[in-house]
Amino acid sequence: MFPQRTMKSQGKPTEFERRFAPFRARLVGYLNRRTPDSAEAEDVAQETLLAAYYQQDQFRTDAAPLPYLLGIARRRLRDRQRSRHTTELLEDETQSLPDAMPQLIDSLTLKSALAKLPEAERRVIELTAIQGRTYKEAAAILGEPVGTLKWRVHSAVKTLRTILSEEETKTR
Repeated sequence: MFPQRTMKSQGKPTEFERRFAPFRARLVGYLNRRTPDSAEAEDVAQETLLAAYYQQDQFRTDAAPLPYLLGIARRRLRDRQRSRHTTELLEDETQSLPDAMPQLIDSLTLKSALAKLPEAERRVIELTAIQGRTYKEAAAILGEPVGTLKWRVHSAVKTLRTILSEEETKTR
C-alpha cells in the first residue's frame, strides 16, 4: 500500500504512514460512492496515496489530511473519467457518426476557441478547467499571485464566451 520502508525506519511506521494510513478506508469508501467499479476505486486510492507520498513536503503539517487526500482523489477520478469519456466517444461502435457529431463538434469548437485565447489565458484555463488544479496550485506553477490567476481565469472565460457566441452566430 505504501512505498517501501527504508532501512532507517526499521519496521516502525514512517511519519507519512502515521499521518495518512488511518484515512485509507475512508478514501476508498469515498471513491466507491463515486464510481461503480470497486477496482477503479482501489486504483485511484493507490494513485492518491502515491501522489500524497511524493508531494508530502508540500503538505502543511497543521492541515487536516483527509480533505487533502479527498481533493487529490477527486481530481484523479475526474481525470480518469474525462479520459475514458473521450476514448469511448471516439471508439463507441454502437454510436453512429451522425449521433456522435454534436459532441465532436462541441469538443472541436471548444478546442478552436481555446486556440484563439492569448497564451496566458489559455494556460490558466488548461491548468484549472482541463487539468482540474486549484487556483493555488496553478498560481504556484505559473509563479504568480493567486489573485492575478483568478483575474486571468475570469478574463479567459469572458473571452471564451465571446468567441463561442461569435462561432455560434457564424454557423446559423
